[in-house]
Amino acid sequence: MKLLGKYIARLLYRWDDQKFEEKYLNKLEKNWKKWKENRQIDENEYLRTIEAKMEEENEKIRRRD
Repeated sequence: MKLLGKYIARLLYRWDDQKFEEKYLNKLEKNWKKWKENRQIDENEYLRTIEAKMEEENEKIRRRD
């Protein structure tokens, strides 16, 4: 099925293999960068929540003393 789709796209857009692969790889790279940026944001938010929880725990320990 993938080969058929690739072949049809090449026929419709009159791309040769090299141009088709270049467009595909550029699109793949662009999507990867978007995903990576979103992933870093999520990691930073996750780290902030962990730090906040640690601060709460530290305050509870300080209050006990």
